[in-house]
Amino acid sequence: DVFVTYNEDWDNSQLWNYVDLKQLNVGTGSFVGAVFDGQYIYFAPSNNTLDPTFAARYDTKAGGLTAVQAWQFFDTATLHPDARGFEGTFFDGRYVYMVPFFGVSEHSGRVARFDTKSGFAFNNPNGWSHFDTTSINQYAKGFLGGSYDNKRYTFMTPGPGTFDGVGRTQAIAAKRDTTQTSLDAGWELFDTQLIAPQLDGGGPRGFCGTVVAGDYLYFVP
Repeated sequence: DVFVTYNEDWDNSQLWNYVDLKQLNVGTGSFVGAVFDGQYIYFAPSNNTLDPTFAARYDTKAGGLTAVQAWQFFDTATLHPDARGFEGTFFDGRYVYMVPFFGVSEHSGRVARFDTKSGFAFNNPNGWSHFDTTSINQYAKGFLGGSYDNKRYTFMTPGPGTFDGVGRTQAIAAKRDTTQTSLDAGWELFDTQLIAPQLDGGGPRGFCGTVVAGDYLYFVP
């Protein structure tokens, strides 16, 4: 919960700064991933289920890192009890998505999304929506990282973990068409183990992040 900014004079300690977010919001815990929309930086609450579930937003034009007015917080678990334990966040030009993971022994497919054009404050639940990908496929959960292709589609990466009690590792990648406004529409899933099921363990699965490069989407093994 301590963030540091830096200047090009990297080794000048006088140019570094920090803020302890627990001093601004007692319920704040740890984060995994952040994304910038041009003015605001959004931080996703981490997959440590012992931590509180507050997401954070920092306004880069509101007086500096330690300015109280620059920060807002929102408890994502108020949307749904499973809207917690995220592993990364990404931005599609309008919406900030938080990638569901949940915890080490229990996983979630509950995506949380904030509409930056809604006119609602970050801490107003009316600006948020959520959707459970397990409503499409029971194994579509426990993602780790996501990305936007800067054209039309968002993607979420199947993360490491077991999900069916017999050792099945997550392999369900999720793609969404952003021309569909409602978060419960536009989803398409794919089991990456189908690419090469003959490989040891049943094929490619359990990734740690994704990146779009031109026409290709890469999953990090």
